[in-house]
Amino acid sequence: MLRFGDRFGQITSRNSPEPKTLPMVRVRTKTGEDDPAGVAKMREMVLVRAFPDVSPETWEAEISTVFEDPESLNHLCRVSGGHVRNLLQLLSEWVLKDWRKGKLTHETLEREIRGRRNNILLGLDDGE
Repeated sequence: MLRFGDRFGQITSRNSPEPKTLPMVRVRTKTGEDDPAGVAKMREMVLVRAFPDVSPETWEAEISTVFEDPESLNHLCRVSGGHVRNLLQLLSEWVLKDWRKGKLTHETLEREIRGRRNNILLGLDDGE
């Protein structure tokens, strides 16, 4: 985290205004298991966008109208790492690729995840 890193002073002196702290949602426990409450919150952020005119009580029944595999939604929430920005960016890319198919497919989500991972790896050197 930059805010608590040893270079935070350098970053704030070079950037104005001060860098923002982005919210995170805990989606995994320290032992690596899903955090049900966190995954539920991330799911809620997706479902409220997918079904803006539907009551939250009926979201679960509607998931299969948008997602080919309902587990893909949970997977999206987990791979976001709890970063709301990552969740919404991946979701947006996924929708843009699959909107003509009628449903969001797990295959396309995996392709987007791999592409994002590859782009991150390009910016890392062997020491990192």
